[in-house]
Amino acid sequence: MWSLPCRNRWCPNVQPCPQHPVMAFATGTPLPGDWPQIRANVLRAQPVCFHCGQPATEVDHIIERADGGDDSYFNLRGVCRTFHQSKTGRMAGAS
Repeated sequence: MWSLPCRNRWCPNVQPCPQHPVMAFATGTPLPGDWPQIRANVLRAQPVCFHCGQPATEVDHIIERADGGDDSYFNLRGVCRTFHQSKTGRMAGAS
């Protein structure tokens, strides 16, 4: 099994990096250490965007973490990048 490098380009660690954890958009809290595996499992089980039917490339929290949602499989869904960006844009106050 291969590992992804840390998101900080100068860090020698791999993901999940204890020095540079992946942060959730809305809450600013770190995603769980096994997020890469959770993400892969969701995308394998839900390979198309529930919204438009395009290939799912991202994982979305149905109930956002800021609203009390968790990282369980039942609260996650596969979505396309376009839908995910439009949803997080709306949540951030963008039009």
